[in-house]
Amino acid sequence: MKRIFFLFVSVLAFVFYSCQEKDSTISNPIEQKGFVPLAVGNTWIYDFGVFPDTSTKLSVWQITDKTNIDGVDYFSLSFHNGLLGTPYIVWNKSDGFYMSVDSNKASFFWFKYPVSDNEEYNFTIKTIDGTDSVITAKAKYYNLSIGENNYECIGYFNMTFSLPGPFMFIKENLGIVNYRMYYISQNTMRDTSRYISWELNSYDLISD
Repeated sequence: MKRIFFLFVSVLAFVFYSCQEKDSTISNPIEQKGFVPLAVGNTWIYDFGVFPDTSTKLSVWQITDKTNIDGVDYFSLSFHNGLLGTPYIVWNKSDGFYMSVDSNKASFFWFKYPVSDNEEYNFTIKTIDGTDSVITAKAKYYNLSIGENNYECIGYFNMTFSLPGPFMFIKENLGIVNYRMYYISQNTMRDTSRYISWELNSYDLISD
């Protein structure tokens, strides 16, 4: 059971990404479908690699299922290639985007939106042993360059862990443009010399 908990910690741990901080506020309006566009069939393709290795391969993320519980639409985000295996459960609410590796959705990360630049916020999750754990997060605006593309996005920090930068970059109405994580073993030792990265290559979003 500890193995599952540390898997959850690892995929939501800090990562470092070098990019230029954004000075002005993000102007893109939020669509009614939510901060991150969620619809069955939505597909994002990422260049996946393990630094400092130079080789990359394509990793396909796709929304494959939807379930409505108490008026909230929950979606299964499935992965093809690129380390991630078990589908994540993802959903939008009026206060942002949520991601969980727990089918019961008790352990999750909350990507607050709307959110102010440099805003810190707290939320409580259930750990694998059933106890409450308070997570402190931070959001910061960025201009993120990936290849020839530049994204005005929000970088999210997990302040509960002690790594130096945001681990998730989200572009409104587009989705996750970069996701990074360091390796964390079962004894919580972090190997900061190697990290895993998914950079957005292309996408196909279903129109309403």
